[in-house]
Amino acid sequence: MQSKIKSGAVDELKKEVGEMLGFAESYMLKVSSPNQEDDGTAQQGSTAPDADDIPGDQ
Repeated sequence: MQSKIKSGAVDELKKEVGEMLGFAESYMLKVSSPNQEDDGTAQQGSTAPDADDIPGDQ
């Protein structure tokens, strides 16, 4: 009986982790994709700040 409960809990956790990874992937794709401009050119570089640019970390 306990193994069935444990198996169900593990399956539920796998489903939740898969969902979280899906959200994280879509967020990362949204954040990291360059903005499309009217003339078809894209911005170069990352949108994330460098470690040196974090305020209050001096």
